[in-house]
Amino acid sequence: MEANLYFCTMKAEELLEKDLRAGLYLCTQGTCSLTVNDRSCYITYGQVLIKTPLVRLGNIESSDDFEFTTILENDIEYFASIASGNVDIMQDLLRINQFNITLEKTDIDFLLHRKELIDERKKECDRKGISERQQKLIENIIVMLEQVTALEYIRILLNQHAAHPGKQEKENDVLIKFIFMLFRHCKRHRQVSFYADALQISPNHFTRIIKKVSGRNPSEWIVLVTINQAKKLLRRPNVRVKDVAQELSFPEQFTFRKYFKQYVGMSPIEYKNNV
Repeated sequence: MEANLYFCTMKAEELLEKDLRAGLYLCTQGTCSLTVNDRSCYITYGQVLIKTPLVRLGNIESSDDFEFTTILENDIEYFASIASGNVDIMQDLLRINQFNITLEKTDIDFLLHRKELIDERKKECDRKGISERQQKLIENIIVMLEQVTALEYIRILLNQHAAHPGKQEKENDVLIKFIFMLFRHCKRHRQVSFYADALQISPNHFTRIIKKVSGRNPSEWIVLVTINQAKKLLRRPNVRVKDVAQELSFPEQFTFRKYFKQYVGMSPIEYKNNV
């Protein structure tokens, strides 16, 4: 578990750096205006923003004193079981297209308490001298706490907003399935045709759907997730670039180095030496 996964507050602009992360962020002071999936949004004290790779943020302007408190945050893959087991709920969220709500005090207190529990476990996981078995157990507890907290927030959101069926329901379903398939399979499969075939859609039609619903085409998503996975692996202590290339199923280290530099602007070893 990376030590920098837990922290208290952050500025609104920092959310733009979390393209492939999922999280809940509570406004604890100040005000902020931004666009969420191309819709204007205004955030003040007591409002929570839900962020996933399917939530596009932009045009952020905030007061000097604005701060988010991170309630939870993790890679989207850790929430795959929620999406796969609650596809209808994910559809409702996409139809609502509302990713921030104002909380009652009891809900604010509940989320802050959950944050304390999660942060305590993360600190425990990073404690020196902990065994590998204990660390794995605590990591699993953290993921479960985050998943339950995310579901509690979704319950609050759905209680506040009624979802109405829309024409894009099937297209949204394709996007959700693609994103979570991608996180599961990107280490071995980086061809658009693989995901189109798995969803029983022609590659051209599949590309049109993903581009329409998410604003990115499938190949762009594949690059984003692959580079995200590569960066995670390179941040491991003592890992070799060769090992990362093999884990991501690149035919050779040179091919991986070329791919990484093309999209990151530096070589894997330069990235590793700078993190």
